[in-house]
Amino acid sequence: MMKILMCFLTILSIVPLSYGAKALDVAREAESIKVEFYETTQSGLVRVKGCSQCNKDTYKFDTPPLITKGGKAISIKEFMKEYWEAEFPTLLLDIKDLTVLSIHY
Repeated sequence: MMKILMCFLTILSIVPLSYGAKALDVAREAESIKVEFYETTQSGLVRVKGCSQCNKDTYKFDTPPLITKGGKAISIKEFMKEYWEAEFPTLLLDIKDLTVLSIHY
């Protein structure tokens, strides 16, 4: 009986380790950014400055990213008018291809 209980507890302790959550994105904070948005293709580039965590200078997006300013969602058009004023913007990047999913400031 004790062996069965020990086997059961061992299995329960191993199972959660194999079903751990996987990260879907990574966050990168920059001192400043420069954004290029192409309305015809709805794609663009984000150039980062002062980002010690970044392994690239430029990140792309194929669809307009979600953009929040002070926790409130804003449109890409509104963002393009004022993005240079953003202090320490945070980019959320897709973990697989490092494309921009969202920008928060």
